[in-house]
Amino acid sequence: MKNNKTMKIVLPIVIVLALVGMYFVKNKESLKTSSNVETNVNSTETANSDVEGDFSLDIESGLPKLEEYAKAGLPAIIDYGSDTCPPCRMMEPEYKSFHEKMVGKAFVKYVDIDENPDAAKEAPIQVIPTQIFYNADGTPFEPSKELREKYQLQMYNHKVTKKPMFTIHQGFLNEEQLLEIVKEMGVEE
Repeated sequence: MKNNKTMKIVLPIVIVLALVGMYFVKNKESLKTSSNVETNVNSTETANSDVEGDFSLDIESGLPKLEEYAKAGLPAIIDYGSDTCPPCRMMEPEYKSFHEKMVGKAFVKYVDIDENPDAAKEAPIQVIPTQIFYNADGTPFEPSKELREKYQLQMYNHKVTKKPMFTIHQGFLNEEQLLEIVKEMGVEE
């Protein structure tokens, strides 16, 4: 009798959990196929660029290659996000369009922290989306006071040397805002 009561309680819970699990699995797969479509740089764009480097959008694994970006003499913007993050999905079309405009002018990269958690451990990622900005020489971008206040850009300094280590923005940025930031970084449209 007691076993019957337990089954009446446990069985509906198990069914609900199974349905919720199937929903998330199904949606995760559809999100992966839509957001992991690599933004391909066609050969004519690459041929027209004087700068060599990997201008693909996604960082599949490992850390962003800051030394490679600095050798190319181009600034880098790295967006940390996730396919499961609604603000990240809202920002995705803006970021992809921005990426297409910056090919050959700046490295614009995206790191999915669910797929590449080690990359997020190397940076001060507290929320997603978070963007990190580096100058063409590989140093952290130091924005003007006006730009810093306008977009709540935060600068992190080394505890001992007090030298800048990161310049970040937490949250959504649209393409126009990203273009304004990189313009101050010295990138021309």
